[in-house]
Amino acid sequence: MRKIILSTFILFSFFGILQAQKYKIEDVFQIGGPEIEDGNLIFLSPQELHTDSEGNIYIRDIVSRMGCASTEISKFDKYGKFVKKIARSGQGPGEFQRINSFNINDKDELVILGEINNKLSFFSKDGQLLKEVQLDKEHRKHIVSIWPYKGCYLVNQYDRDKPNDPIFYIYDSTFTTIIDTFGTREDFWEFDKNVEFTKSRSMGAKIQLAFTQNDQFIGIPEFYDGDVIYFDRTDGAWNFNRIEGKKPYYKSYKLVKMTDMSSGKKPDLDFFKKPIKVGSKISHSSGWFNFQYIYYNNNVGLYTLNDTSLIQFIIYSTKKKKYELGFNEFSVSGNFLGYQALQIYDKDALFNVKVIGATNGNEFFITDEEDDCPVIRKIRII
Repeated sequence: MRKIILSTFILFSFFGILQAQKYKIEDVFQIGGPEIEDGNLIFLSPQELHTDSEGNIYIRDIVSRMGCASTEISKFDKYGKFVKKIARSGQGPGEFQRINSFNINDKDELVILGEINNKLSFFSKDGQLLKEVQLDKEHRKHIVSIWPYKGCYLVNQYDRDKPNDPIFYIYDSTFTTIIDTFGTREDFWEFDKNVEFTKSRSMGAKIQLAFTQNDQFIGIPEFYDGDVIYFDRTDGAWNFNRIEGKKPYYKSYKLVKMTDMSSGKKPDLDFFKKPIKVGSKISHSSGWFNFQYIYYNNNVGLYTLNDTSLIQFIIYSTKKKKYELGFNEFSVSGNFLGYQALQIYDKDALFNVKVIGATNGNEFFITDEEDDCPVIRKIRII
């Protein structure tokens, strides 16, 4: 009798697991790997990926771990075979000292933003330079991302000297006139006195966006806190609505140390409440201060799935000091539909794994590592 009960319990438990896994994941192909000798297939740290109408793949990788700068775009066909390099390092036409971001417009043109060169360059999908627009002082704010939008361009950018300025700008098709601005850091990031000092830097200003068919925007900040922000324009005003998702931790990070580098002393600050001790510790400097944080989870991609729902990919630290890749799912109307785990990593994946591109409605490109070699995996969610 005990065996029958136990077997029945295992059967129903397994059935419950199958029900919980709403989607299945298929591997399509991989670009790069530890055995690859072709230098065109060796990556340092892929940052951004877009596809054109024919399925060709364009990847922005950094060219030096020292400078973390991108100066060229690599083109691959829809099967992952290398085609050519577009743009190059330099200061002349079609050359860049650092590429901040790029995208592909509705004409299948590559739109590449160079921050140091202060220019916007348009290339054909074959790599021919079509035109360049020199950005004036008003448009030289730090540009994070650019998206084609109704024949114009939607840009996420910020001014370090004006932390209260809008962080979204809509430019005309020539990128010379600002049509509209909206959004502030406070719309996406809950600042308190412990992070107020970082408002003059980039924290809270970098937003990922996804678009629904009815032109509604959905955004999330670079540090995951479990929520997504829906916003749209109604009667001339932008409306914002915060939707809660899965919250592995109540904070996405903990500030563990801050040092005034001019005096070597710790500033007088109250620190966050002590959360679970897992995560990745990193340090960075800003002006005269050095900050050290422990991160517990990280937003790694925001995309629509088959134009019917929104999926927010996250990596977070488990209590067993492993790292889980999964995604929150939201309806396009803003309802939280649930969370699904995809993969468990034994090593520190909090900053190595990102979802950097999507195509065909349900196919996604993930940066990963194989024997410490960066690779790009294409997966399909069905």
